Amino acid sequence: MVPQAFGRFRDNLTLKCVCDGCNSYFGQKLELTLGRGSGEAVSRLHHGVKPPHEAGDLDLSRIVMRVSEPGPACGAWATLSANAATKELEGLPLPQAGFRKKDTSDWVWLKEDDLELEDAVAPFRVDVEIRILGRTQEDIDRVSEKVRKAGVAFREQGKIQQEPAASEMHLACRAEIDMCIRRAIAKIGFNYLAYCEGALFARRAEFDEVREFVRLGKEFDQEPVIASNRAILADDSPAWRGTTGHLLTLCWAAGGNALVASVSLFNSMTYDVFLCRRYGGVWHDVKHGHHFDIRTKQVSALKSVSRLLL
Repeated sequence: MVPQAFGRFRDNLTLKCVCDGCNSYFGQKLELTLGRGSGEAVSRLHHGVKPPHEAGDLDLSRIVMRVSEPGPACGAWATLSANAATKELEGLPLPQAGFRKKDTSDWVWLKEDDLELEDAVAPFRVDVEIRILGRTQEDIDRVSEKVRKAGVAFREQGKIQQEPAASEMHLACRAEIDMCIRRAIAKIGFNYLAYCEGALFARRAEFDEVREFVRLGKEFDQEPVIASNRAILADDSPAWRGTTGHLLTLCWAAGGNALVASVSLFNSMTYDVFLCRRYGGVWHDVKHGHHFDIRTKQVSALKSVSRLLL
């Protein structure tokens, strides 16, 4: 059910009714993006599912990371890397220049490549304070030269003080939940349906819309995947979670006509996948849940409580 990029588990839930061609296509087109270009991709590193030395695999065209702690680098563009000495994960600022106009308190950070864009640099050619960040002196010299070539004259006045240690740098990460991510999540939810209720049930016509959404990216009047910070476990809350493992559940929504799979990788963001909005067959109780423990690599069934998804 859960792509191997998010952990390999003992007694894993697997399907025997999957087309090899489709499975390969989904792995390359959907799951690769989920594993490298999403908020969950950052969580893979944060929770140790992916080793720190593979942090360079992150797709930074899809993930925005900025320094979030107060200080001279606040708001600067950043990335994740493995410390050369400790081999542990650390945050590092990208080579960039920050500009603050003298009549404002806000800093605008431009990455190295953006310094070559006329529209980006034009507002900061006069009456500005400049900060230049880089991992090495070579980075700083190169960015400084690009600032000068962009027509911004400046005089160096000193080194930035109180720069946070890379291992202690707090980063804010943002990633878009776009069509590709929603399809990848819907695939997990749909496969969970097939595992729990059987392939014959999953082939019912009521599930054609979500099937076409996963396979073809076809959109319909009602969004099939809804993201929220809703907690799945009864004892959890939006602000506190008792596990960092993955959670999958399958149950009827309020009213009993819509069948919903809930997917939460690392028990953080919860995605409700509406597998069908109106079920027309003989109704039967559907209530399944599993926990994928990323520490013990065990998969265990969840005990259900009476709770309607509204």
